[in-house]
Amino acid sequence: MEPKTLVTGQENRISIYGAGFVEGTLARLVGLGVLSTTFIHSTILQAVVPADARPGTYALEVIRPDGTKVTLLNAITLTAPTPVPTPTPTPGPPPPGRPILMISNYALQPLTALPGHVLVVTVEVFNGGSRPTENALISFPGGVLVPVGETGHYVKHIPINGRVKVQQKFFVPKHLSAGTYQVTVNMEGNDFEGKHYAYQGTVTVAVAQPPEPGKPHVIINRGYTVPDAMVPGAPFTLYLVLENAGEVRARDVSVAVTGEHVIVPGREGNRRVVGDLDAGATVTTTLPLNLRQDVEPGQYSLDVTITYHDRRGQPLTTGEQVGVVVKGRKSAPPRVLVTSTRFEPAIPAPGDVVTFTLDLMNVGAQDAQRVLVTLGGESGKALEAFALLDTGNVRYIASIPAGGTAQVVQQIFVSGTAQPGVYNIPVALSYEDEKGRGLQDVQVVSLRVRRRPMLQARFYEPVPMALVGQPIRLPIEVTNLAPAGLNVSTLEVRSDTMEIQDGSVFVGYLDGMSTTSIDATGIARTPGTHTLQVLVHYVDDFGHLSTWQGELQVEIQAAPPTPTPGPEGTPAQPRAEEEGGGLLHRVWRFIKGLLGLGS
Repeated sequence: MEPKTLVTGQENRISIYGAGFVEGTLARLVGLGVLSTTFIHSTILQAVVPADARPGTYALEVIRPDGTKVTLLNAITLTAPTPVPTPTPTPGPPPPGRPILMISNYALQPLTALPGHVLVVTVEVFNGGSRPTENALISFPGGVLVPVGETGHYVKHIPINGRVKVQQKFFVPKHLSAGTYQVTVNMEGNDFEGKHYAYQGTVTVAVAQPPEPGKPHVIINRGYTVPDAMVPGAPFTLYLVLENAGEVRARDVSVAVTGEHVIVPGREGNRRVVGDLDAGATVTTTLPLNLRQDVEPGQYSLDVTITYHDRRGQPLTTGEQVGVVVKGRKSAPPRVLVTSTRFEPAIPAPGDVVTFTLDLMNVGAQDAQRVLVTLGGESGKALEAFALLDTGNVRYIASIPAGGTAQVVQQIFVSGTAQPGVYNIPVALSYEDEKGRGLQDVQVVSLRVRRRPMLQARFYEPVPMALVGQPIRLPIEVTNLAPAGLNVSTLEVRSDTMEIQDGSVFVGYLDGMSTTSIDATGIARTPGTHTLQVLVHYVDDFGHLSTWQGELQVEIQAAPPTPTPGPEGTPAQPRAEEEGGGLLHRVWRFIKGLLGLGS
């Protein structure tokens, strides 16, 4: 079994060698339990020792499906991992800067305040500084508009580039004249060092004339868009919540939206008929619209005109404004990725020449200009076990368009001193976007290098001449010419033209510069040269079962003709085909007759 000592705390794989293993054979550590076991070969099992296994020395028990068991005492020792002291981090200097609080957006409900009614103000506060804000307080001190309820709003934490929303109700005095008024917003908080910072912002509120007695008065209680922020040329839907703040029903209510420098009407136009609206009632209507292609990012106001009639048919009009937010088109920068790699051969050995193919793709929204692909990183240190043929480690690609691909092919020679294992090769990518700004990235590809077995197969004794149908002894030995050992499972002899008996034997670990042998028996049915395949099954450097193959040849002679007995015990007579003979044969028979020797 290998290995014989393991460290707990992680899953460990062990290899078990023997003979007579079949599918369903299980491995068990006595005192620990049955292990997750994989059948590899009739001579090899692999099992997984769980990470939570207790330290100690265990016996190994192998259990076949028919219940037979074999136990190996003191097979494996599990030791506890050595604790690694955790270094105490050294605190660095605090980042410079401070939190900066500002009003990034706000909403009013209704959009236009009415004297004697309640106005709801929603404020979005943004931290545009370089430090988070701790224990923030956002307050509304009031003024012409009277705050309702708690005026201070506590926020525990606002991260860098973070946003929070707070809501405050105000009462609009009945005697307040129509016009615009400022609502003050105080924003304060601390940084992580306890320093205090205070800021102030304002929100503009429009107050309309109170509705005339006995008349309808339709206003926009709330207006918003879906999505809440759009890019130029994009469609969106405007939602308007209409409210009749008057004393009687409003008849034939309709709304029209204008804003030629911002929007283009949708397929249903820019006007919507709502119908009648009772006093105190609300209704939601929608208008599909489109942003203009040439509108710049920012905040804009759409003019909304509400027309309706009173009960006498007199036309009335209310003018409102709804804000929309236009954001800039996000043009993602170029991003070059390694989408696939290919090595030919896939798993080379020291001394091999490898064709390395690197497939690149630009998944960004801009072209990648002046692309440099550097194998092995900027220093090339990761290529110490390899040699690049015909070129250096830097390749230049003029441009990779957005969504486009490129390919780099490189010949690599694997050094004869390269050790088997997995080599991580960094690929440094540097390129520019459409504005000439430089971008860099490092990605990693992996190449596996295997150890090629250095084996030699030969007959360790001369093979005697054999006849067809006659068993022939095949004394074969295999020598490991490498200085390192090889984990061999079985040595096998096969032939496509001969019957092989006793053609497989278990070997185990084969030390460097040592030999193993097999005495097989072969029977040929035809004369001539017969080829033997000598197969060495071994576990490679990556735990996979692999096979080395060599060839030997033997010569087989035809069997001599069998004499045909004559009648009544007389000597055997030649076969008819021999009696005929040729001219010389007939002359010889004539001479024998003259000499009295028979014909």
